Amino acid sequence: MTSVPTAETAMPVHEDPDAVWRATQKDLWVARRDGRHLGTVECGHRFLATDADGEPIGAYRSLDEAMRAVTEQCSRTARARRRRERSWGALAFVATMSLAAAVMLAAYQLLLL
Repeated sequence: MTSVPTAETAMPVHEDPDAVWRATQKDLWVARRDGRHLGTVECGHRFLATDADGEPIGAYRSLDEAMRAVTEQCSRTARARRRRERSWGALAFVATMSLAAAVMLAAYQLLLL
């Protein structure tokens, strides 16, 4: 595994000027903001963007698109949107489990008659 100097790369500034991109290895870029890891972009057949947890965001044709995807997925609005989506999922799960429990109790009551 070879590494390249970790100096800041001369990448175009995206919507998030606080994001700092560094080339840590050949064909691998890492983004940080305020000392926190945002995600990575790796070049293969396409530019693969991953989030801070290593989960894939998507594959892009250009480095610029992949970098933009990493910084955008970490924005406040994206986090709030994901939180809202998750809360609806949790609500649907609780509602489904409550309905299933009610049906089971009703069926049990019918068996006792």
